[in-house]
Amino acid sequence: MRAPLSWIREYTDLPADLSVEDLAARLTTLGLKLEALERPGADITGPLVIGRVLTMEREPQKNGKTINWCSVDVGQANGTGEPQGIVCGAHNFAPGDLVVVVLPGGVLPGGFALQIDMATKVEEMDGVKLVERATFRKQLPTATIETTVAVDCAGETAKTRSVKMISDGKVVSDNTNNAAQYVPVHFGSAEAMYYKALCGKPVSDAGGGAPAAQ
Repeated sequence: MRAPLSWIREYTDLPADLSVEDLAARLTTLGLKLEALERPGADITGPLVIGRVLTMEREPQKNGKTINWCSVDVGQANGTGEPQGIVCGAHNFAPGDLVVVVLPGGVLPGGFALQIDMATKVEEMDGVKLVERATFRKQLPTATIETTVAVDCAGETAKTRSVKMISDGKVVSDNTNNAAQYVPVHFGSAEAMYYKALCGKPVSDAGGGAPAAQ
């Protein structure tokens, strides 16, 4: 069975400075050998804050599952004071709820780093649009996700040209869409993150549909 230290303290008077290791050693000397010491959350590092969900837009996927495009108020923790765009597969929350948020730069259990690196951006003509293009790389424990995005800064539109998964130096998944069309950048979406990175500014109320103040 698992016995939280806080629970043990409810039943016995333990010294305030008693470490978990010392308690385990004392229990062992009494013949109560512990199988393991667990520290939930100890392997999470980086910016960990409480945020309030502002908006949540559901989007069904081809595999039958549904993801949520969310915007979350994390105060000044993200360095801008603007809502943080988050893509989430959980469904046990709603706008207005307080949630735990691990911001970019954090590391989740298993070495899952929440960091997206941008390759050198280039300016190019795409038809009649002058756009900014770059490839964003997200490192997972066993693979790298490369997303190539083009953004029209003036028109506040963007399109995802390709999403590739690379493992051991080999492309194991390649979703390239040469017919992708530019779509408006929505406030709080993943495209809004790319827009800000490439254009150097957040999407405006007019172009991105930022939620009205409540």
